[in-house]
Amino acid sequence: MKNHISRIANHVYVNDGLEAVKVYKDAFMLEIKGAPWLDDEGVLIYQELQLNGNHFMSVSDDKYLGDDMKKEHPNGVSASVMNNCVYFAREEDLRRTFEILYKDGNPCSGFREDHKGQSLFSCDVDLIDKFGVSWYLCVRRDWDAPDPDSPSIP
Repeated sequence: MKNHISRIANHVYVNDGLEAVKVYKDAFMLEIKGAPWLDDEGVLIYQELQLNGNHFMSVSDDKYLGDDMKKEHPNGVSASVMNNCVYFAREEDLRRTFEILYKDGNPCSGFREDHKGQSLFSCDVDLIDKFGVSWYLCVRRDWDAPDPDSPSIP
């Protein structure tokens, strides 16, 4: 059976995402990809960190962890949440993995599809499996395309 996973990476939700990016950058000798995606209050929505030009991890402020995911973490997000991100090449592979992982677990977000092309991802889902592990499964439209929601780099 051919595996159609594009990449596996970690995404962390932390208090003070901008500071976390600096710390992880220095700790793991990572490169920051592009400008941070910030909300109107200057809170980090998303920042990707790379190792040797490849996606290594991404960071968001815990403000952006979905409400359903927050409910599943009894200590709240003050303990920070690491979400294992799996990037698939094809939607059918994502769906197969989702069907297996969500049994006896919690498909927190429900399966989301974006066929209008307004998102970086064509489909995605957040879930917590029966072991309590947080997963974000997605099919990214194009790894080389700029993030349409991220500010452009000067």
